[in-house]
Amino acid sequence: MQGWKVADEARRSQLGLPGHEDVVEIPKRMVRFFPEVNGGGVADS
Repeated sequence: MQGWKVADEARRSQLGLPGHEDVVEIPKRMVRFFPEVNGGGVADS
């Protein structure tokens, strides 16, 4: 996964991430490849 690292501490604090995790933003056009955020349920593991 590639994207833009979220560095804004105010936005990061809203996510409640553990200190050892990080978050990236992806382009809106890529959301269709992730069914769990595209209304398609949970992705297979």
